[in-house]
Amino acid sequence: MFHIDHDDLRARLSKFLPKAMERALGSYRMIALSHPVDGKSKEADPAGQKKQHEACRAAIVHVEQLVKLAKIYDLPNSKTGSKQEQEDLRKALDAVHEELRQHDTDRREEGPS
Repeated sequence: MFHIDHDDLRARLSKFLPKAMERALGSYRMIALSHPVDGKSKEADPAGQKKQHEACRAAIVHVEQLVKLAKIYDLPNSKTGSKQEQEDLRKALDAVHEELRQHDTDRREEGPS
């Protein structure tokens, strides 16, 4: 039977998650700030906007899954990783939470989709 060393996995995640969260947020921001336009008319492209909206949703789900992974493994915690790794993860989680709060605020202001 396959055995998972949860302490080892927790230590690896402690190092991995801050960079993964930063990259996922970067992708979300890049997608969210793009402005799909029709190549010929240079006007807003509804089909492109729909694709952009779907890509933003996918990026947010990715970020949320990384947060859930940190929660499942109780990260950051004082028993796992160096103090710097713990601080990096705390900062990454703070940035994610702020971005998700802003995303939720933007969605409420836009109204139902």
